[in-house]
Amino acid sequence: MQLLTISITPLSAFGTVPRGDQIFGQLCAHIAQSDGQERLRELLAGYTEGRPFLVCSDFFPAGYLPRPTLPPDMYQTQPQNRQSSKQLKRAVWLPKDCFHEGIEVWRERLKNAEEILPREKDIARKFNAIRGQSHNSIQRDSGTTGKGQFAPYTIERIWYAPGAKLECHLVYDDSYGLQPAMIRQWFAAMGVYGFGRDATIGMGKFAVEPASSDITLPAHGSAFLTLAPIAPQGQNWKSEYCFYKCFTRFGRHGKGAGGGQNPFKVPLLLLDTGAVLVPQIIGAELPKFLGQGLGGEKQPISRARPETIHQGYAPVLPMILPKIP
Repeated sequence: MQLLTISITPLSAFGTVPRGDQIFGQLCAHIAQSDGQERLRELLAGYTEGRPFLVCSDFFPAGYLPRPTLPPDMYQTQPQNRQSSKQLKRAVWLPKDCFHEGIEVWRERLKNAEEILPREKDIARKFNAIRGQSHNSIQRDSGTTGKGQFAPYTIERIWYAPGAKLECHLVYDDSYGLQPAMIRQWFAAMGVYGFGRDATIGMGKFAVEPASSDITLPAHGSAFLTLAPIAPQGQNWKSEYCFYKCFTRFGRHGKGAGGGQNPFKVPLLLLDTGAVLVPQIIGAELPKFLGQGLGGEKQPISRARPETIHQGYAPVLPMILPKIP
């Protein structure tokens, strides 16, 4: 398995928080349209048996990783107080260059959304912000809005500051004939069309940067930091040393993919990005991804299309977690 980092520049607001499993799903849709369904079936062969052709992380601010989901007292270097707890809650980004230094120094290096970008005229700029955007429908007979389906409503959008750049860290299997240039081309096509919700009205557009520095994996580790939502169920973990937050993915097929039937998939219980997992056994060669592929005809997650799969894998980074026997 090879590593690759894709760097992008947002060109519009996003209607969906760019998560790894959704990015993977949209890439699969693009492969089916550009290279054909047969090529996609070839790439997905063995996906639910632990042989993914590609595993995507979330989009992170360039040069940063998500803060590991650890108890606050593990980050504290001084007695805990209300102010430091509030600051720690907001500081959710960890610079990549200090990840190798260990948890002892992370407390002082964590950043919040207002500390990532350089100040402009001594004013802090927030890397991204969620704001409401008003929408309405007009009744043809009256030329105005009204009640019910014609009532004005607000949809939340993720807006990125000018100059903001994002990174997606990938793990890919070159035995499938994949090359970095090919994967960059897939991302570039997705950026032209738009990612996620409301892409058809201009949301989620981005440009792929020509070059980016790949992430460097630490040589040792007793635990792993996940860079995307992950499905860890049924695998061997030292559960007492694992730290995570859960969320439920209510997935649905894209336009036309449901075949005119129910477009909704089975809800999936996943661990959120930034989970810290400790396997029972760590081999001599550290894994670049963990988790499992979900779906397929043996355990379908879609009634409309039983062959549907979902990325339950996540790229991982080895880390040293204190007090693990």
